[in-house]
Amino acid sequence: MLASGAIKEVAAAGPIGITASRMIGVTEIQQYLRNEITLARCAEAIKQATRQYAKRQLTWFRAQPYTPISPGLALPDIVELYQGARTATGSMRGFRRRGD
Repeated sequence: MLASGAIKEVAAAGPIGITASRMIGVTEIQQYLRNEITLARCAEAIKQATRQYAKRQLTWFRAQPYTPISPGLALPDIVELYQGARTATGSMRGFRRRGD
């Protein structure tokens, strides 16, 4: 990320809105550009934020119901299955998860 020019990109971006500032690395790079942290600390903070984001994704995926889907199933059919399950239970919480 840093080697790919992220520092130059953030520096050139100018004022950044709230949504963009939530991207991984933006806040850390801005701190580096203001000389609040070192480049090494910036890189470590970005790695840590990435790991935390990955953990949140895994937590979210684990909470989703296990729904076996055939590789040949068309997207509209998958959406219909998902919406039908939500309607039937009022939420997805009542569904069996992988390993249950």
